[in-house]
Amino acid sequence: MTFDAGMAHSFYPTETATWADVNNDGWVDVFIANENNPNNDHPCELFINNGDGTFTDKAKEWHMDGNFGYAKAANFADFNNDGWMDLFLGCLGQPNYLFMNRGKQQNGAIRFENIAEKAGVTQPIMSFPAIVVDFNHDGYPDILSTSFPLDRLDYVAQDVGEELLGISNKLEKTKLFLNQGNETFRDVSKTWGIDKMIFAMGLNAGDLNNDGWIDFYAGTGAFAFTTLVPNRIFINNQGKGFYEVTTSSGMGHLQKGHGIGFGDIDNDGDQDVYITMGGAVEGDDAHNCLFVNPNSNNNWIRIKLSGKENLNAIGARVRVSGFNSLGEVQTFYHTVGDGGTFGSNSLEIEMGLGTLDQIDELRVDWPGRGSQIFKSVKINSAYECREGLSELQKLKLKRNPLKIAEGEAACCE
Repeated sequence: MTFDAGMAHSFYPTETATWADVNNDGWVDVFIANENNPNNDHPCELFINNGDGTFTDKAKEWHMDGNFGYAKAANFADFNNDGWMDLFLGCLGQPNYLFMNRGKQQNGAIRFENIAEKAGVTQPIMSFPAIVVDFNHDGYPDILSTSFPLDRLDYVAQDVGEELLGISNKLEKTKLFLNQGNETFRDVSKTWGIDKMIFAMGLNAGDLNNDGWIDFYAGTGAFAFTTLVPNRIFINNQGKGFYEVTTSSGMGHLQKGHGIGFGDIDNDGDQDVYITMGGAVEGDDAHNCLFVNPNSNNNWIRIKLSGKENLNAIGARVRVSGFNSLGEVQTFYHTVGDGGTFGSNSLEIEMGLGTLDQIDELRVDWPGRGSQIFKSVKINSAYECREGLSELQKLKLKRNPLKIAEGEAACCE
């Protein structure tokens, strides 16, 4: 229905797009980040949903059609919790952008303001994929962006090997920016142990060990076979840093990883990982990978959100708070969305709870539509939450056990 929807009027090169209800009218919109270079001008597009199966490109009218360079990552999120979806745009070869949504103006247009420099998120200069997620569960989304130095493609294996051996260099590395809640960010790449050369092509996030803290998987590689290095996996140490489990997890596949998706494919309460493998040139073939998660120790909850117009509730935020086994109060935040760049996660909330054995409150913030609060929610259960209904609907998950050959199971303890 591309032509009928009015979204086929341009033929620009692009590798990324992101969905959100930009103008808070209840209908989900889409931003397409097109690729530009000094010899070509391909303006970005912002298609606003008309609510009747058609879209209208408002990028020029709303000043979002600029030449934003070689755009590689586009991630919507509400960075200042004002109820309007903002946009992080990662660019390869120039500073990144952070467009804050200042809401609807008198003429009906949405005004965006680029505050990347003031916010401190212009790096890495050679950005490629990015993740926007609340890594420390303080209620504000953070930004993780990897660097992909094009001038080092013939030396990627050497560079990664030197890093693993502890040989220092001055190459640009991954950046993790923690949101300070005041439209500024703090670079914690070194203190969180993520100041590394990951050379990611694909990047996505999920909870691999169901402890409630968001981990991430990076698929590496490019056209050249000299970029053939293991895909890399990092576990979130309870919002204090990351530690790498590339080898111990059995998931460090030695092939180029592109589209990455997290989702509970076997309905057992933890997230599995599917990855498209192989390059984009003839002969660079590889079988895709499905890593089935064997975790069963930590608690979890699964929530399917159903909006009225925004049927998949994209952009809705879920907050779960309760008591863990030590009697401590814990709060976890998750947002409905596709995850990172290159690939897409399940649109259901699949939340690990760690040792949280009692949920005191579950809150759903619908994009531009207010909030709902639910009590008496049981752990290790699946629910459907419908916008406007006062009760959660219990879902019965049909287990789909997947036969795993000996030695194939991945483990991320």
